[in-house]
Amino acid sequence: SVYSEPYNQGNSVIFCNKSEQVGTKIYRGEVKILRLDTFADFFEHVKAIKIDVEGFEPYVLEGGRKVFIDLKVPFIQSEFQPAEIYMRKGNPWHYLGNLSDAGYNISRQGFETGAMTREEMMNERCYPQLVD
Repeated sequence: SVYSEPYNQGNSVIFCNKSEQVGTKIYRGEVKILRLDTFADFFEHVKAIKIDVEGFEPYVLEGGRKVFIDLKVPFIQSEFQPAEIYMRKGNPWHYLGNLSDAGYNISRQGFETGAMTREEMMNERCYPQLVD
């Protein structure tokens, strides 16, 4: 079920169970959810993908293995907060490691810093918001 704010349909969320109202969000309708790999044939000429799904990034990668690993989309911009991935029962370090294993270079907050090494990616101290 799709819900959004009354005056901002672009700020939508999807829930598995339907109810008429979730907080201030209102019910907008039903959608069918499919794995990204279902559409792999359409990604043959795609040059870039943005992943910004509020902590569900590892699941996008899992559902798009053919797109990201076999077809190797040349550029992925992924915006995430490690804490959000933890809240969704994921692991941000595995997410970064899987992208790296697939041959993608990882940089933090833009390209000015250059690509991170695998050791830097796996070092939780690179993410001060998670460390007390």
